[in-house]
Amino acid sequence: MNIDYHFINDTLVINLPDEEGRLTSSDIDDVIGITLQLSGSSTRAVAVNMSSKPFLNSNGLGELLKMKDSLLDANIELILISPTERVQFLLSLAGVDQFLRTVNSEGNLS
Repeated sequence: MNIDYHFINDTLVINLPDEEGRLTSSDIDDVIGITLQLSGSSTRAVAVNMSSKPFLNSNGLGELLKMKDSLLDANIELILISPTERVQFLLSLAGVDQFLRTVNSEGNLS
């Protein structure tokens, strides 16, 4: 799988393809790891564009929490961009929305 990513200031933005309810894969973990190594300590946040994810299953939710925890260990914030209503409902139902920042678009990352 090819992962599309770019930087906006000190935030790594990852555009996720639809993967049947899953959120991450080893490819995304690799992209985050390599990109953070190359960018050094200047990266303060990783923003995941969720707009193409019509839903998130339990595996995807677990992967989201794993990603958040690994980034938090590196003192990096995880931000979700444009989660769909179904994904927002799941995050709210699970209580995850209490500790994850969401924004409506990349323009709101600043």
